[in-house]
Amino acid sequence: MDIPNNLKLPEGDKITKKFTNFKDDNAKKADHFYMPFIFGKEMPKARMENKHFNMTPDELRKEGQLPEALIKIIEETSNGNFPPKMNHQETGEPLNITEWIEERKTGIKSRPVADPAVDSVGSLATKATINLIHRCAKLGIDLKNEKLILGLSTSSCKTVEGKDAMCTDEKRLSAIIKQVRDDVCDNLGIPRENIEILIPLDNACTGFLGVVEKVIEQMKKIPEIRKAIVVSSETLTYIADYGNPLSNFLFSDGAKATLLTKDQLQHNGKKIKSLVLYAGLHHLDKSEKADNMIHIPTEDKNLDTAKYRIRERKGTNYLDGNRVFFEATKRMLAAAVEVAQKYGIPFEEVSATWFHQANARIINAIINLIADKLNLPKDEINVPIRMRLGNSGSLTLLSLMSTLMQEGGLDELNENDWVVLSALGMGIHTRAMLARVVGEVVPSL
Repeated sequence: MDIPNNLKLPEGDKITKKFTNFKDDNAKKADHFYMPFIFGKEMPKARMENKHFNMTPDELRKEGQLPEALIKIIEETSNGNFPPKMNHQETGEPLNITEWIEERKTGIKSRPVADPAVDSVGSLATKATINLIHRCAKLGIDLKNEKLILGLSTSSCKTVEGKDAMCTDEKRLSAIIKQVRDDVCDNLGIPRENIEILIPLDNACTGFLGVVEKVIEQMKKIPEIRKAIVVSSETLTYIADYGNPLSNFLFSDGAKATLLTKDQLQHNGKKIKSLVLYAGLHHLDKSEKADNMIHIPTEDKNLDTAKYRIRERKGTNYLDGNRVFFEATKRMLAAAVEVAQKYGIPFEEVSATWFHQANARIINAIINLIADKLNLPKDEINVPIRMRLGNSGSLTLLSLMSTLMQEGGLDELNENDWVVLSALGMGIHTRAMLARVVGEVVPSL
């Protein structure tokens, strides 16, 4: 199947990597990389619901559902304009923001929101990693005495000094992942030298796929390391622009972790259902047009103070909703089709495609594109949508997989089924990964 011209990725830097030269599952197992369906998580208990976008900060305080530190961010970034005032484009009448959010068909009902006073990317990642190690122990998988690689993806964090900012500074990222490693090791009694290789990455919403690729590269170089932990952690609600009603309702917080292994894991004598990762595609569009679509509107990439960010409304995330909708729809599908075809797999043979859960409108549009441009019947298109808890950046693919696992949605995938994962994020980064299902048992959460 040829990719229609209007679905191809635009000009930019593009790399497709094969993780293994073997696509026959009976081939050399040592060159395979498995991602078992085992997850650790740390999700905030507080929820920001659609109704909250129609309430003033004082009303939010009175209700008592949201952390006070988050309400202060809402006040500061909206410059006193919360809830934002909007008028209907046709009638000019004031819009009810809650009703408008639901009419946008994003699928989002509520969002897990962290507490800026106590939660950070690092603390959430630490708890999710500890949770994963405990879950593995219950399955008879001892990670405490293994040499491990630790990978971390994020697109939002508090700086080392405790100030809100994007993770554009490699020193910040390195300090955060080192603290995660130290806290995990100290909590569980693991020697720190067991987790010497630390790989942090900020590729926005594509970060999970990006850090998986970087971890695989390191595992290929070091034969004695058989396992790695990959964790995605986000505090996107800290950097949302609450004065922008076109995007302020999209984002959520939390952390989840999973494993990468060179060996297929077993539980009670049965192989744990996993993905074998075969190839990855990374496209980077650094054009001005792309930068204007999603960016952090500041001339100072290393903001010195949170006060400066708030006063100038700099450092909050900005996106052009309509342009992102059209470009994300096309680019994520184009990347998914291309990564399969590069490996010689026709897209119609892919059993399931898992897209970054930016919002339900984008995923539904992709389903329509698949049906229209690629001539596949809608009832044969396996593209799940799980948007109840909002757009959590690099975390969404992990959240989608763990949600499908919890709901039994992974049971419909059979041995040797092809799966493609695809995401788009600020940069503009587009990533996709080709994988194959192996194993038989899915451990309960």
